[in-house]
This record gives sequence, C-alpha cells and structure tokens, in this order.
Amino acid sequence: MSREPTATAESRRPAAMIGAFCTIGEAAYLVEVPPHVLRFWESRLSHIQPHKRGRWRYYRARDIELLRRVRRLLHDEGFTLNGVQRLL
Repeated sequence: MSREPTATAESRRPAAMIGAFCTIGEAAYLVEVPPHVLRFWESRLSHIQPHKRGRWRYYRARDIELLRRVRRLLHDEGFTLNGVQRLL
C-alpha cells in the first residue's frame, strides 16, 4: 500500500489567495497552528504586526513567512518566546 506524499499548506492554498491578504484563519492554516496561537504570538512579539481593519487581522505574504520562521524557531529549534524576540 503506497501513500502519496501529502501536499504542503502552501500548495493547498487556492490560487486566488496567492499574493493577497489572508485572514487569521487562513494564516493559521498556512503556518499550521491554531488562530489563538497567532494572536498570542502577536501579543508577545513586536515584530508580528498584521494589518488591522476594525477587529479583523489581515496577513501579507511576508507576515506568513515571519510566522513560519517563528514556528520553526519555537517548535523545531527549541527557542523560547524571549529567545525568538531577541533573535528577531
């Protein structure tokens, strides 16, 4: 029984979203963390500054890349939030 490789979050992203703003739910899906984690990171890391319109947060492609870097540092490399803040 052979399994096909799973697609990455970026390859599953609809073509209309590429280059556009993402909502917090879409950003969380792409970074592979729950939305409340993104809100927590935003409260602790001053470098994460999504565009806000009223109550809504919109993330650009560069925001997504920063969030992926933060996730990698925290989850894969074992940094703490304070360590990530100093590194950024």
